[in-house]
Amino acid sequence: ERLLDVQRLDEIEELVDCDYFTCSLIRFNKAKQYDISDIDSMVLLSVVEGSVEIEHEEGKITLQRGETTLVPAAVESLTILPDGEAKLLETYIK
Repeated sequence: ERLLDVQRLDEIEELVDCDYFTCSLIRFNKAKQYDISDIDSMVLLSVVEGSVEIEHEEGKITLQRGETTLVPAAVESLTILPDGEAKLLETYIK
């Protein structure tokens, strides 16, 4: 699991895993350190419920429900701070 300090609400549900990409649903309600160093691709993070602030070495961005950000492959980790409970879709190319 890439989300550290996992608690009961936190879960990563793999929705699609094919030869070309993986898409997972992430549910959480606390700030998380998100390690993506093992992914050799850009990562799309789409908010499907709630809102989040995403911080990494290049800066930070706030996303509302329905918004998406592209995290460059060079970024190895980020911090995701939800405003209450949030759900994100994580998609990356294999």
